[in-house]
Amino acid sequence: MPKSQAGCLLPWLATWMAGCSGSVLVWTNGSGGGAGGSGQAIAGGTTASGSGSSSGAAAGANSSSSTMCTPKTCAELGASCGTLLDGCGASLDCGTCSAPETCGGGGTPNACGKPCVPKTCQELQHTCGCCYPDGCGGTLDCGQCPADIWSCGNTQCFFMCTGTCTCWNENCVPLTCADKGYNCGTWWECCSKVDCGTCKPPQTCGGGGKPNVCGP
Repeated sequence: MPKSQAGCLLPWLATWMAGCSGSVLVWTNGSGGGAGGSGQAIAGGTTASGSGSSSGAAAGANSSSSTMCTPKTCAELGASCGTLLDGCGASLDCGTCSAPETCGGGGTPNACGKPCVPKTCQELQHTCGCCYPDGCGGTLDCGQCPADIWSCGNTQCFFMCTGTCTCWNENCVPLTCADKGYNCGTWWECCSKVDCGTCKPPQTCGGGGKPNVCGP
């Protein structure tokens, strides 16, 4: 059949033709599938070659496979309890703990452990001083000794009644109120508090200007 008649009998190829007496587009030697292939266009006695490629679809498939996310497991994340993200946007349930342990109770998130109970100064038998470890990551302040004649050393309060303590006489016998010339009020000898009594009105203790002595 002449080419001009074939062009007129295929009007659905009108957009690819220059006219009924013109040329038609004929694909030959097609070797591709889908979006690919190759052939020749015969137009007005002139033959033009063309080709297509199916590499676009393959590239899309490769891109999809390379970006696929693999979820993490509880073991890979070092978790034995609780919930956390699996690295791909989903929630991962790593279970619960058996009593008395709780999840995170030992101080490590998503790990079973017993809650830490801080020690007290009494439990540690510390009577003074500061900043002792409480066993749970904190510190303890056990305060000061009750009076200046006490000193804190090695976590304990002790009496400063040694050596040349001025409250003692030359025979190392604690001084009395009479030894000190006191007749009222209280004062500290090295190891205890001494009470020297009260004054009879109208006198007062220290009223005459002398400590621990009754005066007007």
